[in-house]
Amino acid sequence: MGPAKINTGGGHLVWKLTQYLKAGHFSLVSDETPPTITNKIPHNIPKKIIMFWHDKNPPHDVQVSIEKIKQNNVGYQTILFDAEMARDYIYDHYGATLCNLYDRRCIHKAMQADFFRICYLLGEGGIYTDIDIDCHASLDNICNFQDFGCFLLYTFGSPSCIDNDFIVCEPNSPIILSVLNQIQVHLTTPQRFTNVWEYTGPAAVTIGTMRLLFEQIAYHGNIEYFKKHLKIGERFLTARAFHGATFEYKNTSEGNWKKYRLPSKLYEL
Repeated sequence: MGPAKINTGGGHLVWKLTQYLKAGHFSLVSDETPPTITNKIPHNIPKKIIMFWHDKNPPHDVQVSIEKIKQNNVGYQTILFDAEMARDYIYDHYGATLCNLYDRRCIHKAMQADFFRICYLLGEGGIYTDIDIDCHASLDNICNFQDFGCFLLYTFGSPSCIDNDFIVCEPNSPIILSVLNQIQVHLTTPQRFTNVWEYTGPAAVTIGTMRLLFEQIAYHGNIEYFKKHLKIGERFLTARAFHGATFEYKNTSEGNWKKYRLPSKLYEL
């Protein structure tokens, strides 16, 4: 799997997101978007909720969060992957090359979680959610509308970005494939390593999505397929099912990449 064909200038695509959102190139979801009759997500999305914690014994606050997610999503299979399980999945489904990137280039647990969720969702589909949330209702409530193959959230900021902490998609989504391609580019290109957010996190999701948008425009002359396949929701929609929570692990270097001493030449690892 290689990178998208169009050279669009890399990181500056993040700064173009707001412009393209306002121009109507994306199909946006808001409180006014009508739900389905059944009030459930589309049938093509597997009824699985995927989470990641780096070891087999999450701390108490994380366990509480996981239990709330399970209790509020009856009818879903909930799967918690640890770092070893995630590695095994990548090796079994993508082979040694991508597994080597996971082992050697994903030098922080947050990067492993970022990389794994994209690999898993591409192969299996379903719902991925970060575990630092206080879930109070079904995750269906965030995206219970018809006809999408991939649902992402965006956050306005400087720059705005497409988030990666809550992703819903069908298997083999071209959006997720483009994101995985972009992460591979970041992890293998000889350049100075900046930060986790850019290399495997929301910036990578944003750039991968924007590259596919440009590819659709350049090679197909329209973006109707792209707009039908991808729905992007405003960040506040998550309040329908959960609120963010601050957990103790964020105060450690193992749990918070901002506190971790990151290498400057990731591509040499």
